[in-house]
Amino acid sequence: MPNEEDRLDILRAVSKQLKFDDYILHQDGRRTLREVAQRTSGYSGADLQAVVYNAHLEAIHDLLDSTDTAMDGTTSQAKDQSRVKRQDFTYFRLGDHSSPNGHQQLAAVAAERAEIASKLAAMQLARRKANEARHAAQQRPGTARGQVNGTHAASESQEPVIRWQHLEKSLGSTRASISAQEQRRLSTIYREFVVGRNGEMSDGQGGSEVGGRTSLM
Repeated sequence: MPNEEDRLDILRAVSKQLKFDDYILHQDGRRTLREVAQRTSGYSGADLQAVVYNAHLEAIHDLLDSTDTAMDGTTSQAKDQSRVKRQDFTYFRLGDHSSPNGHQQLAAVAAERAEIASKLAAMQLARRKANEARHAAQQRPGTARGQVNGTHAASESQEPVIRWQHLEKSLGSTRASISAQEQRRLSTIYREFVVGRNGEMSDGQGGSEVGGRTSLM
């Protein structure tokens, strides 16, 4: 399993694909990626990716919640559009499949995915309408360009930003894919394999003594 510095490197690499609060990325203390690395001992690279992507999902939830009221007029039209063109994205819920109610949880995740896809489609539709309104206003002198441009700027800024509260929620829900007990068992096997040998491996050459036997094995 990666150590703390390795985990930090993995988190930084994964974070390049998403938008984070600047403090989380560029500082090295509490409420930063350093703290995430310190709190994820025993996590694999895939587990760390899941922590980041689940935090991204939390950020998407917050963004959708904040725009639901503004999107009421376009939601039904966006739902029709989403049936034609599915908006795709990726997120992880590691560990859920191992629980007794794994099938029900997978169904819940699928429903959540569909709902978010529909809302994302609505956001895209609203952004396109704002863009069209801005261009139309530019063709008509004397119109309230400032108001239209403000609406356009607001729609353009609607991108999920991962903040510390999102990482905190993700850390609370994303578990390591290998339990501590399993890690101890694998570590014991590894030590027995390495420590129980002197480290000298055969070079594949047969014996040179007279009368000695030679084997291909």
